[in-house]
This record gives sequence, structure tokens and C-alpha cells, in this order.
Amino acid sequence: MPMFFLSFPPLRSLCGRRSFCPRPAAAAAACLLLCCLLPHPVLAAGSSMPVMQVGFKLLSAWDAESGERIEVGVWYPSTSTERSAKVGERTLQVARDGVPEAGRFPTILLSHIMAGSALAHHDTARALAQKGFVVIAPTHRHDNQHDTRVLFTARHISDRLAELTTSLDFVRKEKDLGAVIDSRRIGAIGFDTGAAAVLIMAGGIPDPAGYQGYCAGLRAPSPYCSRWAARRLSRLQQELPPLLARQIQVPHIRAAALVAPGYAFLFGKEQLAAISIPVRIISAENDGINAGHAAALREHMRVPPLYSVLEDADSFSLRAPCPPRLEQLDDTMCVDDDDVDREAIHHRLNTDLTGFFLHTLGAPVGTPARN
Repeated sequence: MPMFFLSFPPLRSLCGRRSFCPRPAAAAAACLLLCCLLPHPVLAAGSSMPVMQVGFKLLSAWDAESGERIEVGVWYPSTSTERSAKVGERTLQVARDGVPEAGRFPTILLSHIMAGSALAHHDTARALAQKGFVVIAPTHRHDNQHDTRVLFTARHISDRLAELTTSLDFVRKEKDLGAVIDSRRIGAIGFDTGAAAVLIMAGGIPDPAGYQGYCAGLRAPSPYCSRWAARRLSRLQQELPPLLARQIQVPHIRAAALVAPGYAFLFGKEQLAAISIPVRIISAENDGINAGHAAALREHMRVPPLYSVLEDADSFSLRAPCPPRLEQLDDTMCVDDDDVDREAIHHRLNTDLTGFFLHTLGAPVGTPARN
């Protein structure tokens, strides 16, 4: 049994079988018709661009306060030849430790899904790198597939923010990669909890009091409202403000994508009023963890975000498709219902995110991309 479910019984009981997870409200279905089926100018952006070779490095940064190691995956355009590379339980098609392509490349910080890892969205990172982005994805120290001790605590949010900041600073100083990062063009992607950290980087100010009354207004069960989670979240008002106050320097980002975002109850209209950068919100149609959060954020934003619903997706299928060995080890995270095509979901997701960031951050500057 994966460590995630051993340490997080509320989610296991609610969503261990995806067919029992809450389905989205009728409003989400309407958004699917309005936002997904109509032509979207961002989705086509970059479709004619040549594809770059993708380099990959797995680095070790260090948390300044605790001294703990932060594993950081970095995908980037490379002049080296791609090969199959075994990284943990996954096989990536990359140029491992390859030579970076010359130029200055827009850079994306990626905060992985709850109980994930730096590799949880490796296909998304690769798709972005192929179009000329550097992607920096830390494994969040205490919210990953082996350690979920900070779930539904103040550190669930503050640690992610600190680790994204540390990872960017570290890669900027890396001898090969530092020279190719365009610090004027930084974007960020936040999957579920990661969305809260990305919103703060974008100028959002979370209100810990937003959790009060949240559960009473729900019509369906939510992991945020289990007894176990409620005990932890009840301390947000005391614990979150001092933790965020210690975040002296937060990266300035120019575009943000929120995928199946969580913690929307912390961000009302007042808390999001300062956000003026382009924001893309992608709701997972069958999200059993953060149901309703994407739509709430959309409603509260002063500058309307680009919004759509990712058909057939749930909190599990947002992870990169699993190799056969992982499917045998972890059927809950890796095996979808028979009518769900994870490969197709990720093709739509990656096309959408790549188009959004090409539109908002622009193409690479320097050596032309090549096939």
C-alpha cells in the first residue's frame, strides 16, 4: 500500500475508488461547453514551432533552515541526443545531463500534485522543454509519495512556496543551467495544493479565516472536512501568517497556471484583487478532492482568467501515465477506469499549457530551435 494512503486515510476512504468520488456540479459541465468546445486561441499557439531535444538533470538543493535535501528535476532545451534514461521507477526520453542549448529561455516553476514528486508530471515538463522552456520541479519534502506529514497544515502551503523559491535560486546558480534561464520571464504551474503557492507568487494574499464555515456550506463530502483534516486546518489562523511572513523574497512570475487547484477557500475577491498577470485555470472534470475550487477561484478573480474543464480527468489521472511496473505496484494512482484515456487527457493538458505559456511568456531567445 502506498505511503500516501497509509498517512492520509480521509482521501483513501473518499477517493480510493474513483467512481465513488464526487462528480462536478452542473456549472462545471456548462463551463466545459462554453470554454472547452469553443475555439481557443491559446491552444494553437506554438503548434508549428520546431521541437527541441530535451535535457534533464536531477539536482539536490538544500533548505536553508532545516538543512534538508530538496530533490529538483530540471528539463531544458539541449543540443545532446535524447535516450531512454531510468530515473527511479520511470523511464524518461531525455538527454540525461545533456548540454543546454544556447540562448535565454523562459522558465516555469512546477509544483506537483499532492503526494507526488518531481517526476509526477514529467510528460508536461518534457512537452514544455520541447518548445523552448526550462522547467524546474522540486519534490516537496513533506508532501510526496513517501512522506505526507504536512498535509492540511499551514506548512502544506508555506513549504511549497519556500521550496519553489529555493529551487529557482539554486538552478540560477548552477554552472550550466544558470546562463540559459531568462529571469525576466518566469511562470508557474500549480497542481492542487501547488496552486495556493502559485497564487501567492502571483500576488494573492491568503486569508486563513476562510476555512471557517467552508465545510458547512458543502453538499458533498470533502477531504478538507474530515475530522482528521479539520483538526489540522483549524490551526491555520495561528500558524500560516507567521510562516508566510518569513518568506522574504518570493519569485516574481509573469503568468500562472492552476490545474485542479485546491485551498480556494483561502482566496476570496479581496485576497485575489492584486493579481494582474495572465492566469489559466484548468478544472479536472471528476475531481474528488478539490471539487468546486477551480470555479470559485474563477469567480473571485478581478481579472478574468482563462478557464476550462479537462474532460474525464480526476486527481489521479493528472499524474503522468505510469509504466507497467508502477501500475502493478500502485493500481490506485496508476490504473484508471476503463473509459478513461490518461494519454489523451495529458495530450490535451500539455497542449493547453504549452500554448498558454508561449502566448504569455513568449518563445526562446537565442539559437533557433531545430527538429
